[in-house]
Amino acid sequence: MTGSAELAERPREGWLAWMSRQQHRYLAVDGGSGAHFLAALAHADPQLQAVTSPRHADLLIVVEPVTRKLAPAVAALARALPRPVRVLVIGDSERDERC
Repeated sequence: MTGSAELAERPREGWLAWMSRQQHRYLAVDGGSGAHFLAALAHADPQLQAVTSPRHADLLIVVEPVTRKLAPAVAALARALPRPVRVLVIGDSERDERC
């Protein structure tokens, strides 16, 4: 068995419980259609704070569409975030199915 047995036995908390527990710092990647969402998010909740460095973030927000050219950069950002990391992907599944 790899890892910590203590971590394996601990129940996983839900997304909302994690978000409401403390202040979170997020790094956002906009694939081209989320400027209005990110602008609204910037001042919506005192529990969320935008940061410019992945080393200071505990949440990665990715707004689709993510192009093939942008995908390696998004993956590199995700790897640069300290662990444990949470990722929130916001997209239009209907549009994705049409493509």
